[in-house]
Amino acid sequence: MPPAGRPIALALLACFSLTFDALGQTEAGRLTLDRLAQGEFQTKTYGPIRWASGSSYTILEPSASAKEAQDLVLYDAASGKRSVVVPAGRLVPPGAPAPIEIEDFAWSPAGPQVLLYTNNQKV
Repeated sequence: MPPAGRPIALALLACFSLTFDALGQTEAGRLTLDRLAQGEFQTKTYGPIRWASGSSYTILEPSASAKEAQDLVLYDAASGKRSVVVPAGRLVPPGAPAPIEIEDFAWSPAGPQVLLYTNNQKV
């Protein structure tokens, strides 16, 4: 082989070896439709987040006092100060064993009242 053709042959050899290495991957290392459908690559989200007055915002966070429940928490964006506005313990309906699950919320523009969206059901 002429010396000018050697770099091309080496590049082709490298491409083929990379291709064969990729084909030899285990199932755990391959991206498949099944892995996508099972939610393996789903990101963790947080929120919903709503801006409150001034430089503060509210967010739903896992409760420290109630398992699998959420607290409505207020943060001051400037200072980072955190305060629980509505603890999960206050969201237990009469006769229920656990707090309601909040899916979304909205603050009233007229004052410190919050509308909680919960118990979403398909009809």
